[in-house]
Amino acid sequence: NRYADTIIDLKSAYDQLDAGHEKSLNLENKLFQIAYYDELTALPNKFMLEEKINLYIEEHPLDGLIGFIYFDIDEFRNINEVKGHSVGDQLIKNIADLLRTQIHEPNMLARMGGDEFVLALFSLEQLDTFMEQVEGYLSTIRKTFVLEEDHFFVTYSAGVALYPDHGKDYITLFRHADAAMSMAKSKGKDQIVIFDDEMVLLIKQQTEILNQLRSAISNQQFSLHYQPIINVQTQDVIGVEAL
Repeated sequence: NRYADTIIDLKSAYDQLDAGHEKSLNLENKLFQIAYYDELTALPNKFMLEEKINLYIEEHPLDGLIGFIYFDIDEFRNINEVKGHSVGDQLIKNIADLLRTQIHEPNMLARMGGDEFVLALFSLEQLDTFMEQVEGYLSTIRKTFVLEEDHFFVTYSAGVALYPDHGKDYITLFRHADAAMSMAKSKGKDQIVIFDDEMVLLIKQQTEILNQLRSAISNQQFSLHYQPIINVQTQDVIGVEAL
């Protein structure tokens, strides 16, 4: 009986230890999920994206090729304002689900937050068909979505940067893809723009002009001029244009 009691005690202690280990693993898995996955869409988040890109670059310093596509939904703010954030969240989930069916390993789709996503295409082999591939993926979401009986036609603006041509680390790729997306927005949205060096200069110039304009009135740097409007047949001044 004494041996039987000892065996029972040992089995009970083992069961408790096993349960504690399982509980610890479950907690670890939950923490990993919170740290590296988006809560709304269950897509990888920006932290996992950055880790995967940096790891790929580390493993392929000379022979690697990445297509970094940063995109968002045009006029998404209007949907939130008209229908509310819960409907906006549902649209984001629908878009994530549609794209998830198209993107497979080793490629990755990540949600950066809000209506912003990144599509990372790894180990590209043919650059001449790369843009066709990107357009094929993104055309999946260029459609009409029905949200609480209202119809919303969704378009996107996307910026593309390539490793290593447009950046040799995650931060540079992200910054340049963001610049290309901003250019897509300024050109009327609903399009994909590939980064080039002139974009950085143009955006820098635009930023400088905006900064100067913000202080121009207080610094009395504007002057008012009246340009006459003349009737060419009678040579009479019929008005002025204020400049």
